[in-house]
Amino acid sequence: MGELRERLQARLSGSYTLGRELTGGGMSRVFVADDSSLGRAVVIKVLAPELAAGLNAERFKREIMLAAQLQHPHIVPVLSAGVADDLPYFVMPFVVGESLRNRLLDETGLPTIETVSVLRDVAKALSFAHTQGVVHRDIKPDNVLLAGGSAVVTDFGIAKAISSAAMADAPGGTLTQVGTSLGTPAYMSPEQAAGDPDADARSDFYSFGVMAYEMIAGKTPFHDRATHALIMAHIAEPPEPIERLVPSVPSPLAHLVMRCLSKNPADRPQSAREILEDLDDIDLSGQRVRPSSAGAVSTAQVPAGRVGTHAIAHPDGTVLIEAAVDPLKRRRVRKLSLVAAAAVALIAIGGFAASRMFGGGQAAALDQHAMAVVPFRIASADPSHHYLREGMLDLIAAKLSGDELRALEPRIVLDAWRSAGGTETRDLSRDETLRLAEQLQAGKALLGDVVGTPDRLVLTVSLLGVPKGEQLSRISVEGPPDSLGSLVNQIATQLMTQTSGEAAARLNTLSSTSLPALRAYLDGQAKLRRGDALNAAKDFDRAVTEDSTFALAGLGLRLATSWYGDGALGDRGLQIALRERARLSLRDQTLLTALAGPRFPNSSTNQEMFNAREEYLAFAPDNAEAWYLRADHIFHFGAAMGMPDWEERALAGFRKSMELDSLYLPGYTHAQPLAASMGDMEFSDRAFRLRARADTTTLWRRQTDWYLAVRAGDSAAASRALDHIGPAREGILQATVRHMQLDGTGASYALAAIQEMMRIAPTEPLRRGRARYVHDVMLNMGRPAEAVRYLEMSRDSAGDFNVNIIKVRDAILGEGDLESGREAANALAPLEARPEPADSTQR
Repeated sequence: MGELRERLQARLSGSYTLGRELTGGGMSRVFVADDSSLGRAVVIKVLAPELAAGLNAERFKREIMLAAQLQHPHIVPVLSAGVADDLPYFVMPFVVGESLRNRLLDETGLPTIETVSVLRDVAKALSFAHTQGVVHRDIKPDNVLLAGGSAVVTDFGIAKAISSAAMADAPGGTLTQVGTSLGTPAYMSPEQAAGDPDADARSDFYSFGVMAYEMIAGKTPFHDRATHALIMAHIAEPPEPIERLVPSVPSPLAHLVMRCLSKNPADRPQSAREILEDLDDIDLSGQRVRPSSAGAVSTAQVPAGRVGTHAIAHPDGTVLIEAAVDPLKRRRVRKLSLVAAAAVALIAIGGFAASRMFGGGQAAALDQHAMAVVPFRIASADPSHHYLREGMLDLIAAKLSGDELRALEPRIVLDAWRSAGGTETRDLSRDETLRLAEQLQAGKALLGDVVGTPDRLVLTVSLLGVPKGEQLSRISVEGPPDSLGSLVNQIATQLMTQTSGEAAARLNTLSSTSLPALRAYLDGQAKLRRGDALNAAKDFDRAVTEDSTFALAGLGLRLATSWYGDGALGDRGLQIALRERARLSLRDQTLLTALAGPRFPNSSTNQEMFNAREEYLAFAPDNAEAWYLRADHIFHFGAAMGMPDWEERALAGFRKSMELDSLYLPGYTHAQPLAASMGDMEFSDRAFRLRARADTTTLWRRQTDWYLAVRAGDSAAASRALDHIGPAREGILQATVRHMQLDGTGASYALAAIQEMMRIAPTEPLRRGRARYVHDVMLNMGRPAEAVRYLEMSRDSAGDFNVNIIKVRDAILGEGDLESGREAANALAPLEARPEPADSTQR
């Protein structure tokens, strides 16, 4: 390496005399030198030969000289530039002082008044440079120097010079072709990270915002991510609001910082002058500046052995100036960092180790839906694959974030993994990984391997149960390195399908859809099993929106909507399932018929629907849903079908469904009150206990408390259960009516509830629908005249034939008003003259 120094000195002889070389050069060599003509110290930076070989040296020099035109009090100027034996170099003043990076070493942030002062100086430098057409492209604390009570910015135009010189001789060429990059990942704007060649001055404002964030909070956004994950976060992930980390930050400053960090350049400040105006509006009264911990001392004046030197890094990692740093402070910082790291590790494992260490009770139950993904083992002949070691954590976590299977936050896992002894060169053993997952309360652990060559990549994962380590799944996928996204999708899809609890016959169907659609479908299935039909329908609807051929999601949509009566959305699901019927297994085709009826889109009789559900149960005798569907049909239509023992048969079906899957909550909805109405309180209580394990919502508990209190004659307890204000109130009111309709329990409560529901109905169509519901209540309470009055209120048009049909039905059943029934029959008589449809299902 001495050859480069000799070549440079020979080229500069007579102008500069090279002194010591500064460390940390990275892609360049940096020397302190004496300027012979003016007798001053300067810094000379020469690009490394391997980088210079890919640059147009003359173009580099011309770009540097454009930056040299910047003469401003807050900009460190470029004094000169040239080419020495094909090696581009440039000269800058040797600045005596400390860098902003040095001021941030203790990671505690700066006082507000000091932060605003530095930011104002940097904004002034940016404002001047931008008006001259120069964008910095690498704003960060390392490039901000503090001297004489003000801040100056160094390295303006250097990144642009390297970029332009790299692309000069190759149309369409990019900076990556010469082995370097623009910007520093921690401070890189989304457009820089995405390689946008048209990134403008607003890219500097994003980096400015990151630096300001660090000055306030002591750390950058996404500070604990690996490089590739860091870049991905800058592109797509919003940072945590600064005011959450530092509540004392003035609101105008917090707003400015977060605005600068907007992903869309159009949402950031549009000029540095705008930033200056915002900074001037910040009230700094009462603020005090923290004294500098390192004085503005020239390294030449520092006594040996008392103070070390701190290197100030620049765009490619090299050093242009040095500043004094107290080694005692360094030790204090390191000690504090170690303490902080230990604290983070303790927090990361959720206090598990602490509770064991201090005898704090038993560990929490493992979450069987949570998966700890540890760094992958790399056995690749291509070193470029090494980024996948930690990178796979982020990639898999991004894909697996649903209700049924989700990867733990990578940062938490990595903190705990390192605390357990994992390093860049050491993997945890299988047993150590299982213990780690158990500490994180994850029910599953994922181990992975990467094997590859420059043109082939093989990813293998093993999913283990925690704590025993039984293998739940093993998956291997392979393809070219540029198909990584597809390979990760394949892994995620197979993991979700193989752990979802879905029948094996469905796995091929599930694996053939897109990952977003699959995730939405499995989330919907999970919600439906918990009885959350409304949100399940939203997930299924999202699934079929993502993939309009997803027949299984169509079935789910139909089933979920049947719980709360959205016929249009349910029919949409059925239409998709019918159109894509060939994609379904024979078993699921039978389920489709059980849901739609054999004559869909025409109506099927109750008996035909029952037969279809019987057939589905024959295909799936071990499926809780199949038993539930059959029992549910008996519950609603058994009496009309002439089943004398419909209650016993329905309850037996609900029992069987609960035995097969105690977490399948739909069965509890009818089973518990049905058992109570039949006097089987032992089973009703058991159903309550089983549901309580899986359903922690307030709504059903209040419904049940009310029902049991009314059955026990405890009016005070019943009133307390109904005394609830909030989003759940309407559901409680509906439950009282539903129970009354089932077995007559709480008629007076039901009457008050239905009248309140009428009163609070937000729209006229909903009010009419509820009026028809009141009709049913009045009829069951033996008030036929009032039933007719509410039925008339439910008309949606003059030609609403359903009203007359209902009047006739009421009269025939013997509970309705006879005179009203006769009038309705006469009104319907003209319809009898119409020819009967050829495909009529009436029998």
